[in-house]
Amino acid sequence: MLLKTRKAKNSLRGVYLQDKILQETIFQPGTHFKYLIDQKAKKIIILGSELDTNNTVSRRQLKKGIKPVIDIRNSATRF
Repeated sequence: MLLKTRKAKNSLRGVYLQDKILQETIFQPGTHFKYLIDQKAKKIIILGSELDTNNTVSRRQLKKGIKPVIDIRNSATRF
């Protein structure tokens, strides 16, 4: 299921996703994810993972509650 499509922006740091739509998905703070990078198509596909990976969904504390944050720090994400 495709949740969201975004145009990639050049960044030295990587990719940062923080959306309201993440609250309605499996990407909850503390869960693990994996990602695939397609340089030719300039796409990053983020998938949930039941295995413990080095990639964990972070959280951001807001007045209204907690918001999930996906932060990928990899220079290969630069297009």
